[in-house]
Amino acid sequence: KKRSHGQSHAMKSLMKRQYEGMRGVLQDMELGMMDPPEVYPALQARAQSVAAAYYRRPAVSLYVESGRMHCEIRVGNRSDLPEDPEAFVKSLSLAMGRAFLSPEPVLSGRGILLRCSQREAYQIDSYILSRRKNGEERSGDSVLRAALEDGRDLIMLSDGMGTGEEAARQSTDALHLIEHFAKAGCGLAESASAVIPTLAVKLEERGFVTLDLLEINRFTGNLHLTKYGAAPSYLISGGACSCFKSHALPAGLAPEETPKTEDFTLPESGIFLMLSDGAADALTPSWLRETYRLHASPREFAAALLDCAEKNGGAADDRTVIVVSFCKNPTV
Repeated sequence: KKRSHGQSHAMKSLMKRQYEGMRGVLQDMELGMMDPPEVYPALQARAQSVAAAYYRRPAVSLYVESGRMHCEIRVGNRSDLPEDPEAFVKSLSLAMGRAFLSPEPVLSGRGILLRCSQREAYQIDSYILSRRKNGEERSGDSVLRAALEDGRDLIMLSDGMGTGEEAARQSTDALHLIEHFAKAGCGLAESASAVIPTLAVKLEERGFVTLDLLEINRFTGNLHLTKYGAAPSYLISGGACSCFKSHALPAGLAPEETPKTEDFTLPESGIFLMLSDGAADALTPSWLRETYRLHASPREFAAALLDCAEKNGGAADDRTVIVVSFCKNPTV
């Protein structure tokens, strides 16, 4: 009876956590859908003046959505279009202080509607290098990347308990659960919070997984980092190296725990480094900064990190390095 009562209590507690997590995700999605585009009258007047120099009788609408600026130009017919649309794009970029893509036609029932959308403010690239534990056929580390239409780059790293096939299954399942919510418009932190209770049940018999969740908005440069028991991450830029540590337990050990998310805007250029536990041993900010200076490519840098980890006993575990390079695009 006592055991049955304990199981019933645990199940109710789990259902409550799942409900709270799902409620947070739904609220996040609802706010995202209800959030209207931002309008800037002064900037719109400036865009109107630029468009008037290239289009005949243009009606201009300027707005920002999910951090991305759009300029829509409506004209009566094709004779009102400029001979050199790229010249307009260059002038608009100079006037707005941000780069724009070439005009694209938009389906419209009244005249011709063209939309110039802001070009991504940041170029984001990632390089992954992974090595299995000696003697294993599969790594227990899993990586998932996604570039979403709303301008977000998602990079997720999960390290399953142990090594081999079972650890790989744990880490892969965890990332796919989070991915479903993120692709529906939720942030990675909210997505993880929603699925952690479910993960706790799935992992009850099998252990736990670490989660390293990185989200970057290519139009604003805003970065969000959430860690569940993951190895330290590093930002290297301008000769400085900053370390970001996890202050939460791995997923599956404390389903009710919600870790603090690190939020900041990327500098002009540099790299963000994500590591699994096996690759993180013996690395220090000063060593990373100097090693990054000596290696021109992300591939060479990642290989140097894994070689260092293996010299310090890392070969007894799976090792994964993700080098996320970023660079701000020129305005024009």
